[in-house]
Amino acid sequence: MQDALDLTSAAQESDPARLAATLRDLLVNLVDMADEHGFALTDPAMEVDPDLLRKLEELEGREMALFAAAQRAGVLRAELPVRWVGNAVYGLLVAVRESLAQG
Repeated sequence: MQDALDLTSAAQESDPARLAATLRDLLVNLVDMADEHGFALTDPAMEVDPDLLRKLEELEGREMALFAAAQRAGVLRAELPVRWVGNAVYGLLVAVRESLAQG
């Protein structure tokens, strides 16, 4: 999904419109995936396999780069630590997953 959205390229942009569009597309895709793949958000087994952990860190790094670029462009609040932004997104995804499970 990140490759399809070209997160790496978008994170190198300074155009607020492109960053906002990419950020919106990322969030929509993450919400869509929360129902089917939401277990990955909280399953400790995801951090046991070194190869899987490495891939998760790579994907998270791409997202952090996008959030940081969005902060620099004024799309997201710059005074918040980028790690906080990422954790807030994933916290909300956990809530989305729970809401979907409850109907």
